[in-house]
This record gives sequence, structure tokens and C-alpha cells, in this order.
Amino acid sequence: MRVVRPLSFLTVLMCLACTDGVTESPSPNLQVASDSASYARSEAGEAVARLTVHHNGGRAVALTGCPRPPALYLERANAGRWEEAYSESIICIAIYSPSTIALSAASSLTFDVTATQPGRYRVRVLIGADLAAPEGTVLSNEFVVQ
Repeated sequence: MRVVRPLSFLTVLMCLACTDGVTESPSPNLQVASDSASYARSEAGEAVARLTVHHNGGRAVALTGCPRPPALYLERANAGRWEEAYSESIICIAIYSPSTIALSAASSLTFDVTATQPGRYRVRVLIGADLAAPEGTVLSNEFVVQ
């Protein structure tokens, strides 16, 4: 007799934590770029970086976020690895619903992220209409917060 054991919720979460369940998009059609290579923190200790997702051509690409797109991770370099500093528009609380836009060829979406610690950063934008199962991600260039 064959015994099949269901995966535990903890096992699934541990597996997803390894890669967040998504891979970097192989599509060259999207590019995420900051408007500067370096940002200074204000007296309040915050640096606001402006980034743009630009669609270079091809079919429209869905970007989703809650309450507004794009869903993203701000990542900070630490000891040779990238670690999540924070995420934005990934999880919906009860009063919000996800919103999706279709980014068509030659169009752009501009957004801001805030960093509070000095360091080297990048942004990972989730691609797809379903926050629970994104099609992939696209990475920004690296930028420095002083």
C-alpha cells in the first residue's frame, strides 16, 4: 500500500521563502531604472528614490498591486547578498482590492520608494495579474543611499 503524505504548510512556506516563488523575468521588454545613482537622506532620515518601469516593446504586461501597482520589494545589499528591506503593494488588507494595469509598449509607470538606512539598494517589481502567483520579476539598477 502506498502512503501519500500531504506537504505541511510550514514546508511550503519554507520552500517559497527560498525564492519568493518567482524568478527573474527573462523578458527584455521591461526595464526598471532609478532617476539617480545616489540619494541623500533628509534630516528625517529618509531618502526617496524615484523609479520608472518602462516597456520597450511587445505585448502588454500586467502589473498588479494593492491598493495600486506595482507590487515590489526594496532590497538592500548586506554582506554580499540581497535582503528584503521592505515590500510594498504585495498584500491586501480587507479594506483594499488589488488593482491591475496593462503596461503597453512604449509606456511607463513611475513610482517612489523610501529607504531609511544607508547602503546599496535595488527594486524587484513583480510581473503579472495575480499577486499570489506572479509570472516573474524584473530588477532595477542598483542605487546608493547615503
